Amino acid sequence: MPRSAPLTDTQLIATRNEDDKNDLSVIDTTTGMVVGKLTDGSPGSQYPTMSPDRSTIVYAQTSDHGIELRMMAADGSGDRSLLAADSEFCPNPQRPAWNPMDTSEIAVACRRGEDPDTLALISVDGTLRSTINTGFPSFDDPTYSPDGKTLAYWASQTPGSTSGAIYTQPVNGSEAPKQITSPGARANDVDPVWSVDGKTIYFRRATEDASGQSSAQILRVQADGSGLTPITDGTAFDNDPSVSPDGTQLAFFSNRTNAAGNNAGQIWVINVDGTGLRQIGIGKPGTASGPPEWSRR
Repeated sequence: MPRSAPLTDTQLIATRNEDDKNDLSVIDTTTGMVVGKLTDGSPGSQYPTMSPDRSTIVYAQTSDHGIELRMMAADGSGDRSLLAADSEFCPNPQRPAWNPMDTSEIAVACRRGEDPDTLALISVDGTLRSTINTGFPSFDDPTYSPDGKTLAYWASQTPGSTSGAIYTQPVNGSEAPKQITSPGARANDVDPVWSVDGKTIYFRRATEDASGQSSAQILRVQADGSGLTPITDGTAFDNDPSVSPDGTQLAFFSNRTNAAGNNAGQIWVINVDGTGLRQIGIGKPGTASGPPEWSRR
């Protein structure tokens, strides 16, 4: 497994687009500056997760040929394929999640066309360990609890859906999924991620008003489904929260009005109590075109 010096706790990674090329870049959350690129002219957006020690990155690479999982060191070296887009047991793998307690295990949703999605647990060498029966035809965005015992994900009973409600389920598959959010008829939930203490789940909820206008905000909910609380204000389309290693802040992708005065996508940081909103990813031209990863999913 490729490894390098780990990213610091103040650094995150996100896909940025410069000159019509998408690449994973490192951004310093203290200064807001883009530090450098980890890939070189990738064909599409990436959906990364970091190893618990922050020294290795696994990411879902989108292209015209489908989605594959790739692996590289945190400095961009050693980039190689982990799971092909046409893998027999996991075709079109989606955004991965890394088990914090068993660092040899990665969870990934696998898209099978007209067949139901499957949730695969794979080893870091790309081999299949086991699958979990979610009971849903559509789901994605798995994320491990800090103790490695529970996965959260969004799921829907509608085949081919790209959103739903948030559920939790034991990693060993010993229990059926437990629904913890109820978005309602004109809303949907995706992008769950656990707090560092395992008590809270942050996620994105999109809503549509009577005129058909959509917005999305970052919310939090207790792991038992209680205490639903908004973090962002719902005036833009906020996506993909990622928790800082110390648990005090969130990074997210949004089309809210940025420093350039337009609505091109950028990465933003906010305190978990909803204060201190600020844009990061400055100092170089370009826009954000994928989710941030501040600590492992």
